[in-house]
Amino acid sequence: MSIGNDITVEVHSAYRGRAVLHVRAPSNLAIDRERNFAAPQNDDGPSAPTPEPSTK
Repeated sequence: MSIGNDITVEVHSAYRGRAVLHVRAPSNLAIDRERNFAAPQNDDGPSAPTPEPSTK
């Protein structure tokens, strides 16, 4: 897939939510050529509020 400015991205393998991407760009672009990407972590707590125990 071409994303502009002569930059192309190829998926070489994908397995269980991980993928190996090859990114090609002209050498005159100042980019980080090796990068690890991780799936976003869900840090917003439980999906439903936990009820407080009743005090008696």
